[in-house]
Amino acid sequence: MVEKNPFLIEDTIEKVNPFLVESRPSVVEEDKSYVDKVVDVGEGIADIGQGMGAGLVNIVQGITELGAAGSDLVLGTNVSKGTTDFFEGTKETLGLTPEGAAGKVAEGLVNYGSAFIPIVGWMGRANSVAKGAKLIPARSKFMKSAEKFGASKAGKLALGNRAKMATSTALTTGVVDAFVSPSTGITISDSFDALPDFLKTDKDQTLTGQEEAIRRLKNKLRFAGEGAALGGAFELAAPVAGAVVRTAAQVPGVAPVAGVISKMFDKVGETLAYNRLTKSRLREWFTAAGNTPLPVYEGVQGTTNVIEQTTKEAGRRFNAFDTASRKVVQKQMGFFGKRKKTKDAMEGAYNDLNKFLHGDADALTRYGDDVVKAGQAMRDQVDGLTDILAKEIEGSTVLTSKEKQALLDEFAQNKGNYVRRLFEVHLRPDQFKSPGKETKLYKQAVDEVETILRTIDAEKYASYDAAAIRKKAEQIVNENLKTGTGELSAEAAKRARVLAGGAAKLFGNQKGGETSLFNIADGMFKARNKYVDGSDKLREAMGEITDPKELYFRTVADMAETASADKLYKQLLRENPALDFREGLAAINGGGRPLIINGENLTDLQKADLAEAQYVRLGDDALDAYEAQKRFVADERKRLGTKEFNKQVKEGKIKVPQDKTPGEIEFGGRFGKMTGKYVPAEVYKSLTTVFKDQNLVQEAWAISLQAKGLSQVAKTVLNPISQLRNFYSGSFMLGANGLFGRGMNAYDSARLTIGKMEDLADPEFAKQMDMLQRAGVIDQNYVVNEYRNLLKEGADLKGANAVRQGSKKLIESRFLPGVNTGFKALQGTYAGVDNFWKTVGYLGEKARYGAAFRKAGLDPDNLPPEVASELGTIISRTKEFSGDIDPLDLISTDIVKETMPTYSRVPEIVKSIRKIPIVGNFMAFPAEMVRTSSNITNRGLKELSFKATPELVNRIGAANARQLEKQIRAIGAQRLSSFATSAIFTKIGVTKAAQAMLDFDDEKMAAMNQFSADFHKGKSLMPIAYNKETGDVKYVDLSYMLPYDVLLNPIQAAMQAYSEKGLITDSEAAKIGSAVQASVLNFIEPFAGESLVSERIVDLTLRGGRTKNGRDIVIEEDFPLDKVKKSINHVLGGFTPGAIEMFYKEKYGDIEEGRLLKAIKGEAGTYGENFGVDEELASILTGFREMEINLAKDFRYSGSEYAGSKKDIGRIWSRNAQRNDVTNEDVLSSYIEANEKMKRAQSQLFAKVNAARTLGLDDAKIRQSLIKDAGLSKREVNSVMQGRFMPLRATTSLLKKVQREVQQGQRRTIASLPMGDLATLYGQLIGQPLGPTEEVETPDAEPDVNPFLIEPQKTTPDVNPFLIDDSSLNLAPTRQPNLQVSQASSVPLSPDLVGFRNMDIANRLGRA
Repeated sequence: MVEKNPFLIEDTIEKVNPFLVESRPSVVEEDKSYVDKVVDVGEGIADIGQGMGAGLVNIVQGITELGAAGSDLVLGTNVSKGTTDFFEGTKETLGLTPEGAAGKVAEGLVNYGSAFIPIVGWMGRANSVAKGAKLIPARSKFMKSAEKFGASKAGKLALGNRAKMATSTALTTGVVDAFVSPSTGITISDSFDALPDFLKTDKDQTLTGQEEAIRRLKNKLRFAGEGAALGGAFELAAPVAGAVVRTAAQVPGVAPVAGVISKMFDKVGETLAYNRLTKSRLREWFTAAGNTPLPVYEGVQGTTNVIEQTTKEAGRRFNAFDTASRKVVQKQMGFFGKRKKTKDAMEGAYNDLNKFLHGDADALTRYGDDVVKAGQAMRDQVDGLTDILAKEIEGSTVLTSKEKQALLDEFAQNKGNYVRRLFEVHLRPDQFKSPGKETKLYKQAVDEVETILRTIDAEKYASYDAAAIRKKAEQIVNENLKTGTGELSAEAAKRARVLAGGAAKLFGNQKGGETSLFNIADGMFKARNKYVDGSDKLREAMGEITDPKELYFRTVADMAETASADKLYKQLLRENPALDFREGLAAINGGGRPLIINGENLTDLQKADLAEAQYVRLGDDALDAYEAQKRFVADERKRLGTKEFNKQVKEGKIKVPQDKTPGEIEFGGRFGKMTGKYVPAEVYKSLTTVFKDQNLVQEAWAISLQAKGLSQVAKTVLNPISQLRNFYSGSFMLGANGLFGRGMNAYDSARLTIGKMEDLADPEFAKQMDMLQRAGVIDQNYVVNEYRNLLKEGADLKGANAVRQGSKKLIESRFLPGVNTGFKALQGTYAGVDNFWKTVGYLGEKARYGAAFRKAGLDPDNLPPEVASELGTIISRTKEFSGDIDPLDLISTDIVKETMPTYSRVPEIVKSIRKIPIVGNFMAFPAEMVRTSSNITNRGLKELSFKATPELVNRIGAANARQLEKQIRAIGAQRLSSFATSAIFTKIGVTKAAQAMLDFDDEKMAAMNQFSADFHKGKSLMPIAYNKETGDVKYVDLSYMLPYDVLLNPIQAAMQAYSEKGLITDSEAAKIGSAVQASVLNFIEPFAGESLVSERIVDLTLRGGRTKNGRDIVIEEDFPLDKVKKSINHVLGGFTPGAIEMFYKEKYGDIEEGRLLKAIKGEAGTYGENFGVDEELASILTGFREMEINLAKDFRYSGSEYAGSKKDIGRIWSRNAQRNDVTNEDVLSSYIEANEKMKRAQSQLFAKVNAARTLGLDDAKIRQSLIKDAGLSKREVNSVMQGRFMPLRATTSLLKKVQREVQQGQRRTIASLPMGDLATLYGQLIGQPLGPTEEVETPDAEPDVNPFLIEPQKTTPDVNPFLIDDSSLNLAPTRQPNLQVSQASSVPLSPDLVGFRNMDIANRLGRA
């Protein structure tokens, strides 16, 4: 009888259908993987969508049924039941029949909420008017009626305080509910026996005519009663909750404790920012201001905001003109007018606008009043900026009275007709093509200039002959055309360009550098060139710009930037007078950092001292050259004498600089009045901007950044689901500050967000809009601004700018009709949502702080600056650079920027990482959530600990000061409690409610999380459907709606990783390590992860045509053209807008139909998913994408995955064991390591088995999936399901290979494998418990046996009691071949042989 070795198995050839390939789908995207929707598990997102639709129909049904019941009652008809049948049939036809709890809840919320919310808004506005609140006048009839009612005697009687408001709202709610409730609805009392019977609806279906009408009207009254009760409860709940929070704020000891914690926050920040070890780098990189003094930073931001606001206002005004004139033109051309004629007519309108802007008041009259009004609005903006500049001149300290008056007179003369005169030669010199000297235009320009020389300048050039005059005219034309002397031949210039071209492209022909952040357009104030003025042909040759749009925009931009920058520089000098060198150096030596040091008349040594102290001169090359030339001319006049000097000037040997005009004196210099001064390097950095080298590397870098920006905007702004998620996120940010309530004023916020031109005609509205833009509250969306800034990266580079402009022209071209309009609309919507919530936040903060000041006896609309300055830590500043924002508005807008994401507040390190094309996606968002969360907490603590200063008590009185303390502390308590609710408790409450409805306990939640896709690990998942029979679950990811989950997800990921690691091992170190790794990776992923585009390029290059999850994009067998096509598709897939992907999308290099299109066509997904139109529309409407866990299918994938891992582990061990240089110790060590991996893989599978059991999947179905679908052996499946380890076994082919090499005379360290030791290890390992236990079963041994000693293999091995024998699988111990097997007797595995790591492995595996 041949002995059997339990460790040795025969090699078997698996019978595989060559046409069947088992592969697990990728989990990269949400609509595929083991969460495919193959089995319908009942209610889900589709049910919610049906409920929403049914709710809308119910509103119409309820109102119509009320009319039908009235007809039946009064006229004796019998139409009520027919009306109901019609609507119920309509819902049935449309598929609006929710069956689950989630769908029913959605139906009720939409049915009653759609009517309730407008009523609450109407009542709230009426109540505000009744209380005398200051509001922007409404434009809609609906809200005007609210204002009218609030101002009436009846309104003031019914409203004006909380009690009246609660009663009125409750009654109104009841009336509305009576109208919109369908006859098929039920009251809450119908569902709960404990509630009053009189509110239960009458369900008698046998009645007709008047009796049926009476039954229905009684039910309507029941709905009204219940609605009034619920409305009253809603009105009472908010004040009760608020009172609890406010009371908590007044508890003794709360304020001091909050103050201590707040100071700890500040201390930690200061320590990190100025710690000697960090050398201020943290402050520099992790704050928006960096090391720049806060007043300078805020001044720069304020200047930027004013400039942007002015140019955006110009855009609105021009668009209004364009829309109005286009309407007139299209009306004249007719609806089917030819495109070319319409275009020509619009060009005529633009030409007339140009004339109008230049002072022709009648140029637009023929287009009608609307066009004239729009043109006048543009003219008024330019004149308004002229007034601002004139005001600066009036306050000038450098001009004489005569110079001031001359300049003011010039400004007054220009009002009504001034627009900048611009030329291509100056604006776009790189693109400008000067007319050749042989062209007709050039000669005509010279002729006209020559005429001017002979007439206007006749006296000056009287001594010139005809040739000299001609030469002078050519010189003047050449100077204006920037063409040089004209002595270089065209052929020589061409040769030079060819020779220099290649090097210029690669290494650059223009060096990068720094220039002023703000451009003071002192060219506006230069004296006009009489030759350019007098020569039409010269202006034409210079490329005079006549497009009124560009002229208007550049005029507005230049005037706004000049006025704002001049104001900033003057303010900085006024608040920080410049020190002379010695004063400045003394301050620096004393540890100070003076802001401004005079730079006049410094020696080289003094300049060197300032440079060593890291001070930089705010220089101006042009101004420096002008001053140098003036000094040179003065020196030459003295040296040569007047006569010789005048001679050389006439001959052109000496050029005398033209005296500066008063305007140039007042506004000249790149840095205004600070030009020539020295400032700290950190301040210099904030006042300057960098322009790049012109070279191939920079071009490629900029273009790749543009690609990064386009891909990000395609997946967010151009995705309807992302648009909705953006809206929801904003509501949570508002809620985190405790601003949900009647003071939120959504109506005015929406109007300010949209900013229609007719609203801007309202002075109060225009003032509010202007203030919000100047304060930098709106137009600060992180996604849109990041995209815009990425596109701007190449603005100063020829190639990148050409790509950017080319893309823009393509989008705007007639070949893509509607694309540009759609893109702008979606971009405007995405940014508009952000503007809306921030405006709501501003109005909310203003309302509650205004109320606090009012209760303290202060007028919030006229808050004295002295009082504001005494508010201490709860405000960051009391004035801003323009001085035009009221203290209360400044407090409110600053709080919004502190506590809600604001792109201008993004830290420097994020802006720097953003400029790396290959990493990072939407980095600004998580960075802003960190900043704003910290600020909300710190601000809440400061408010909660607010204490009036003695100075404030003296100003407003002790009683008012105590009242102010009470009110501001209440605001702090409300902010902190709301932040906790928004960030944590809302999510918990919603999830727990869903669990309760589904009977889904915490153990099932943990099991569901274990089966969730990898990209959902650590996310806030909520079950929405659960099939108890199959264990299948549908869930949604709430994290998309919860902005503060960005901070919680790393913690949740750590907790989940710790828990899941605990299913495999009891090693605390391993669990903690896994948790830390999961947390860190989760947090840094937006910053360090591959960007959307670079990931796809890496897939095709470094990953060899495979995704990072292992899916093939291109394979070796693909035809070359197919490889190219798939590669292009894969890269372009990163730019495909989310809206397009609903219909067609790229997937692994191929183009396939999207989910919505498949749903419409009724086709299944790639993996058998069932896509429903209702489900897809519900996802678009709710922003939730439903995911499904199909347990039966998952085990097929999990089993296949485990089988693949097992095969890989076995292959690696076999390869190591058969190496010629391997020793016995190496074989044993490798075997131990392989089994550690095997045990981990089996433990993971066992953990999933237990999770599936928790969810309700029975063992028979689990076993069937693993054996029949995944192809695992019965013996192995049974072992895993019992939680027992089955180790690796050797194969006969391995032994044969070793023996064959020995017989062939190959040199080997060992002649045979240590099969005895391996078999003993196998026997000790088999049956070890899987999962988190380190208590292992070991063979009995004598007390003095060395724990590392392996007993020799027995002739007849004992049968392991945990080993299940199933001969049908041919996996029982097989006959041992006649091979020489090492029977190592009592070979100790000492630490020297195995190594300490393998000792640890052996111990953890249960070796004795």
